[in-house]
Amino acid sequence: MYSEVNSLNARRPHVFKIGITRDPMVRWHYYTKESVKWHGMRVIYMGDHPLVASLLESVLIRSYIGTSGCHNVAKGGESALSEGGPPYCLYLVFKNLDPPEPHH
Repeated sequence: MYSEVNSLNARRPHVFKIGITRDPMVRWHYYTKESVKWHGMRVIYMGDHPLVASLLESVLIRSYIGTSGCHNVAKGGESALSEGGPPYCLYLVFKNLDPPEPHH
């Protein structure tokens, strides 16, 4: 799972956010309404156990929070229990930071 986050910035600078959802499509729709124009979403874990998803989210966020590009503010792990039943999907939403095209 670390490789998913690390591989983003290996190719070009990115901003990203880590989270949990039961329905990635619904969550993606939510992100399309934000002022940040996210470029994509990757589901990096899907399972039946909310505590596993919470632990994974918390470990990942705590590893990256405060680093360049991470948009997470909360330390994670608190939302899976409030999400209802399975599946529990851990996701990474991201935006690449390519420089703007030059105007000619």
